[in-house]
Amino acid sequence: MADDTTHDTPYERLALNWTLGIAAGISMVVAVFLPWFDDVWARGITDSRGLLALGLAVVVVGMQLARKRWLAFAAAVGAFGVGIWTLMESDPQWGLFIFCSTAIVAAISCVSVGANADTPAGQQHIRTWVNTKLNPGDGDSKAIDSFIIGLIGVNVLLVIIETEPAAAAWANYFEVTEAISTLIFSVEYVLRLWIAPLDPRYQNGLKGRLKYASSPMALVDFVAIAPFFLVFFVENLDLRIARAIRLMRLVRILKMGRYAHAVTTLYQVFSRKKEELAIANFVGIMILILCSSVMYFAEHDAQPEAFRSIPEAMWWAVVTLTSVGYGDISPITPIGKLFGAVVCMIGVLMVALPTGILASGFLEEMREQRRGRDQDIFGYCPHCGKQLLPGEELE
Repeated sequence: MADDTTHDTPYERLALNWTLGIAAGISMVVAVFLPWFDDVWARGITDSRGLLALGLAVVVVGMQLARKRWLAFAAAVGAFGVGIWTLMESDPQWGLFIFCSTAIVAAISCVSVGANADTPAGQQHIRTWVNTKLNPGDGDSKAIDSFIIGLIGVNVLLVIIETEPAAAAWANYFEVTEAISTLIFSVEYVLRLWIAPLDPRYQNGLKGRLKYASSPMALVDFVAIAPFFLVFFVENLDLRIARAIRLMRLVRILKMGRYAHAVTTLYQVFSRKKEELAIANFVGIMILILCSSVMYFAEHDAQPEAFRSIPEAMWWAVVTLTSVGYGDISPITPIGKLFGAVVCMIGVLMVALPTGILASGFLEEMREQRRGRDQDIFGYCPHCGKQLLPGEELE
């Protein structure tokens, strides 16, 4: 639970100011990958001054996280100088203006946060406040969660729309939206990495943070922002690879798992029933092999092209067992037709088996969640699990 002092106005102001500085530093990094020059829409990363600016931007973020705000201030001022130098000697684009503006914001934030941000106590207050915002409890505001869920939905929709040829006319707007989204997701990723030691599982400094960075949700967060930076390095190599990396942005939909309760419930159901599902899958694989083998021997002589081998007969078995039945391959011999009818009946049972397992898992999970909500009010018998009514006592 968060310390009550984190809700005091001075500490909240300190945390807000510090977070703004981190966001400004990360904005500088993102801005280097945006268009800086009119020359073929060139990005800052393509120029030697842009590389220098990128290095200074990384120093700004690193020094802020390391409680070296005056070094961060010096790096921000230096980055601003590089931006102005580039601005005066070229035909600037909007990415360069963003870089210069965010460098000013980062420098001001380094000065305005004050000495409290450098103390262990101040850092602990900031960590607790950030943790409360990113991982809100029952009584905390869910505004950030709702905002990120909405942003994820917008990003997935835009990635889908971008595949339409007519969307090429809106490419500039898509790029601006992508830059803003990458910035927000990058700030979230860096902050989550920074507050990871608050979780007992990820303590022990750098080692704990590396352990958190390798966790499933942290990997999803990383993959959600990686395409923005990676696409520059591969777009000149192979257009197909560049498109594949850009489509990796669809991974952002997996970030919903952190914020959507339904996704969490689904994960818990699969975890609860993983043994039963594994058995059902094993049975399904055995039936698939048997059905395809029998159909191969029944139809191979009559249809050598359709049932050329057992692996090719597996395609027929898959579409039949799953009740899809595309009709591209079908038995023509009496024995094959008879066996095909049997396989269709088996397919219905095979679909019903995992369905029943998941249905029972959902019922058990809903019962556990309801029991957790009511436990403080009524309680349950530790022997039979019966819910105790008010005034009842255990014998």
